Amino acid sequence: MTILKQKQKPKANKLKAAPLPFHNIVTREMADRHTVRVKARMDRMAAERCANYQSEYNSIAGRAYRGGANAQQATAIARRHFTEIHGQMHLPK
Repeated sequence: MTILKQKQKPKANKLKAAPLPFHNIVTREMADRHTVRVKARMDRMAAERCANYQSEYNSIAGRAYRGGANAQQATAIARRHFTEIHGQMHLPK
């Protein structure tokens, strides 16, 4: 009877590279560019919201003016209806 020797796997003591603390390395310049872009986007979105409120106010006033109201009455109607829909804080200046 023969005894078969099993192949032994060689022990691997390979050192693994230390993982980086972050997968996405962000430099100071990249962060600065990101903040500038975010600020520009937020400003543009705020300007679009203001323009949308202004156009809605104008359409309400125009509807009242075409309905036969004079300019003062159309302004009063537009202010009243706009504040009922969106509130005083969004009223165009």
